[in-house]
Formats: sequence, C-alpha cells, structure tokens
Amino acid sequence: MTMPHTEVVDQVSACREAVDKLEKEEFVGVDSEGVNLSKTGPMTLLQIGTASGLVFLFDVMREPRMFKDGGLKKFLEQGSMVKVLHSARNDAEALHAQFGVTLVQNVHDVQLAHMEILRKDGAKFPSRPKLEEICEIYCPEKVALLKVEKDSMQTKWNKTEGEYWAKRPLTQEMIEYAANDVIALIPEVYLAQKKLLEDKGLTKAFQTRVKDDIQRTYDPQVRQRLEKEEKELLHSVVHEFAAIANRRTRYEDVTDENVLNALISLRVDDLQDLGLPPFFRDLKFQQIESKLNEMEEDLKLKGTEFEPSGIVCRALHFFTTLTERPDIARRAKLLEEQVNKILLDDIKNKYTTSTQAKHLSGHEKTFLSHKIRAKRANDPTIHPVVLRLSWRVKEDDLDENMERCKADPNGYPVSEGYAKLLRFYLSGDVPATLKRKATMFLSFLEQLGKVRRPQRTQRYGGLHDYDSYDDFGDY
Repeated sequence: MTMPHTEVVDQVSACREAVDKLEKEEFVGVDSEGVNLSKTGPMTLLQIGTASGLVFLFDVMREPRMFKDGGLKKFLEQGSMVKVLHSARNDAEALHAQFGVTLVQNVHDVQLAHMEILRKDGAKFPSRPKLEEICEIYCPEKVALLKVEKDSMQTKWNKTEGEYWAKRPLTQEMIEYAANDVIALIPEVYLAQKKLLEDKGLTKAFQTRVKDDIQRTYDPQVRQRLEKEEKELLHSVVHEFAAIANRRTRYEDVTDENVLNALISLRVDDLQDLGLPPFFRDLKFQQIESKLNEMEEDLKLKGTEFEPSGIVCRALHFFTTLTERPDIARRAKLLEEQVNKILLDDIKNKYTTSTQAKHLSGHEKTFLSHKIRAKRANDPTIHPVVLRLSWRVKEDDLDENMERCKADPNGYPVSEGYAKLLRFYLSGDVPATLKRKATMFLSFLEQLGKVRRPQRTQRYGGLHDYDSYDDFGDY
C-alpha cells in the first residue's frame, strides 16, 4: 500500500506547478475539507492525489485565487481527466457555489458506483455507504489508513473545535487526515469498481447517475425530475407490498430491504393520497416508533457524547407535530429537548463570539434562529456565544429573505408571524445592524403591498407594540 507524500500549496505560482504535474496523470483522487462544508459552509482545503501517493493540499482558504489564476478550475472542469471522489455532490456543491467551479465531467464517485452495483443486484433504495465501508469491500488494507484517529478527529470538530478546518497553520494531524482520505480512493478502489461496472455493463448508467447527483445540487430542473422519478419508484414499491400485506402485518416482520427503505421514506401526508389500505398507516407509525426506540437507545448509550445531526433534528421536529398520535409526539418532544440541550452545550463549547454564521451547520442555524429568543440585544440570561451567534443567524436569515423577495417579489410569501418578527426587530432592543435591515425590508414589503403598517397605539412605560417572540410561531 502506497503511503502518501504531501505538499501544502498556498501560492498561485506553486499551484500552477502542481497542476502541471497532475495533468500528466490518467486519474486523480479528489477530496475537500471545510467548516460544516456545504453550499454556504466554507471549503478551506482541497486535496488532489495521484496513484503513486503524491498528494497536494491546496489551501484555498488562504489563497482562493488558485482556482482561477492557478489553474485549479480548468483542471477540475476538464473532461479528459478522471476525478475520483467519495460522495462527489458535497464537494461539487461547495465548489460551484463558492468558487464557480463546475465539477461534473468525467467524475467517478466511489459511493455511487457501489450503489449502482447494488441496484443491478435488485436494491431499489441503496443506502449511501461511508468511505470506510467502500474500502472494506474493494480494498480492505486501506481501512486501517482511514481508521487512524478518524473517529476522534470527527468528534473533535463536532464537539470541541467547530472551526477545526479553518485553523492555520495546518497541523501534522490535519495534513495526515486530509491526505489519507484521498489516498484511500486510488488506485485500488477506483480500478476495482471501474472493472466491475464495465463487466456488468453499468458504465453508461453510472456516468449518468453521477452527473445527475451533482447537478441536482444547483439545477432546479434536474432536482425536480429526480425527485419525481424517486417518488414514482417509492410509490411503486409501496403499492406492490400493499397488495400482499394485510392488517396483521407488523413492521418488525418486514424483511424486504426495498420495502423497509420505502416505509422509511414514505411521508405520512402521502398515505391517504396514495389510496393505501388503512393498515399501512399503522405500519408507518410502527416504523416511526422503531426509529424513536433507536434514538432513545443511542442517547442513553452516548449521553452528552451524542452528536446531533440535521437528519435527527428534522425527524424529531416532524414527529412532534403528529397530533393524531399524541403518544409519539410526546416521546419525540422529550427526545427533542434532550438533543437540543446537547446541541446548545456543543455550540457553547466549540464556537466563540467571533464565529461567523456561515461556519454553523444547517441544524445549528435552525436551532439558534427558532429556539433562542433573546429579549434584548445583550440579554444576560443567554450564554454570550449563543447570544452573539443567534443574532448573526437572524441577520443572515434576514439578508437571505431580502434577496429572495427582490429576486421574485410576486412569488415571495410573507406570513403574519414573519411580519411580526420584523416589527419586533424594528421596535425592540436588537443589534443596530439587524434593526436597520429590518426597517429597510419592512419598508420594501409595504411598498409591495405584502404587509400593512399597523396603526400606532398608545405606549406606556416605554413598552413596545412588539416586544417578545411569543406570537411569532414558526414564522
């Protein structure tokens, strides 16, 4: 197994030299690191490695001009070079949104390659395997490379160092971790998958799958088409199962992986529209109860070491809205409170008052926006880090809503709860920049006729018309 030799690149001239070397390769491994890497979560490091074990770590946080002036953009977009990645859509989305790089030509996604092979064997909803799982199948000796302090590293940035990948200079620990993720991809895993795809006649279908998976992150038409296809497949599996099941069928008795995954993906709201028999509703609720059991066990086992994810937070919030099953809603509410407590403590521990809102994960932003409701700009009852970040998130949310409204004034909806929130920003004790932006946005919405300025009421003792969050709802 080839051990990596790494070179950190943080200058345009050095980047050009590195790209010249990389262009001689037939294929390269590509990965990236960032702070809650996403469309908005900043990419800070781009890794590109060769089959011989040479890995370039491009410090794009220090020198973003390397993409355009250093030749990285052209290199990544060219169609002649095979770029091997794991879960390419995550890196591609960040590259497209932050640096204008369209990474879609000649991409081999090792995750999607394995999923395509599973589809050939009958899986209709294959799960997205982790890189360690991929290596276990196609190159077991690479697993050790990935397991070196990987769990502790991920716990570090999930629990104590939220901005870990924005630290500079890069530590030896960071360099080794980043390089290993690239070396794991090539050459063994890539070549084994490439041959298997060719032998099974799946190459063309796989290439289409990769292109679609990447483009759905930034192309609404592709996303809508794929969602329609996925929904049709889901409904087909559900109806086939409904034809052979009956009211005595229990969720724990279902063994077909396709049916199990379909039940997980099936929305409660779709049950009636699909014309499914009444017992199917019971099956769906049994699946939800099973998921709650898993969450309870996980929380009990890990305690404060539990790492809240966006999937868990969104699922729990939805479960709390199931009014027809108050028992489920109550269980979910208790779990949500536990998870939110852990999430709150994590935010206090891993961020600082200087942390930017873009460094937060999506579920952290949602939590700070909806659960932290300060009464004053410097509310002493709220931890200073949490307070500062909550105001920053609210300001970013306001900026985003203003952009959406200006881009499509007629199609932008304004709920009464959101209008009240804006008026609270206008009249309450909030940071000056937030107040100024809320004033501008409300004025713009009034000009559009989307909100009406309320009549002035008598104020007593310095009280404001809108001085609390109590009636804002979910805005």
